[in-house]
Amino acid sequence: MTRPRRVTPGTMYFLTSRTVARMFRLVPTSRVLRHVRYVLAAMLEKYRMRTHELVCMSNHHHILVTDVYGQLPDFMRDLNSLLARDLNTLFGTRGTVFEKDYAAVEVTTLEAAIRHSVYILANPCSAHLVRRARQWPGF
Repeated sequence: MTRPRRVTPGTMYFLTSRTVARMFRLVPTSRVLRHVRYVLAAMLEKYRMRTHELVCMSNHHHILVTDVYGQLPDFMRDLNSLLARDLNTLFGTRGTVFEKDYAAVEVTTLEAAIRHSVYILANPCSAHLVRRARQWPGF
């Protein structure tokens, strides 16, 4: 059983979710991006998360959010579940898309928030996928 997370309303988190076996299920094609944007926007609105930065890579995503109402576990459960179902429908596949656990790092200082923001924004460059972050076709 997964250990319970300490979730406190108003806390900022650096979140990472990876696909199973690092499969490229999130390759930023226009179809995939439309689906990811829709599901992500719906879940951010439903749980009223304050989004600071995000990047969707081919096999994982990072999000820097403030969990205003202390609903992080429900947000991540629904985000990854709905996104997995949507991607399975899009590709005509079945099965698990995301690893069961996700990383949630509590961000407690402005310096840490800036460090995580820079990491998120530079992720496509540091992975040597593009020379400039704005060249990444994802978001």
